[in-house]
Amino acid sequence: MSEDLRLMTLAEVSALFNIPLRDLKRDTKAGRAPHVPIGRGTERVHRRMTAEHVRAYQEVRAREVAPQQPQQEQPVDPLRQAIQATKKATARRRGHRAVAR
Repeated sequence: MSEDLRLMTLAEVSALFNIPLRDLKRDTKAGRAPHVPIGRGTERVHRRMTAEHVRAYQEVRAREVAPQQPQQEQPVDPLRQAIQATKKATARRRGHRAVAR
């Protein structure tokens, strides 16, 4: 059996590739990480991964964890801030007032 086709447990994958086991379990259960479900039913599914699955998962994680470019801060406009604060306060007051019909 070639190394690419060998099925590894999530604990083995976690130890070999330095991926937190909790993240690996969560992502396989949610379908974000490719895996092979072993067993019948849905209660206690045993999940296994091949080396190809691990490579694909690492690429996805690298894209998600890639640093985002910082957004440039918009200049502060005091008039706009005052208008927004007034709108929020008005909405809050109207939301708490009982409506008589």
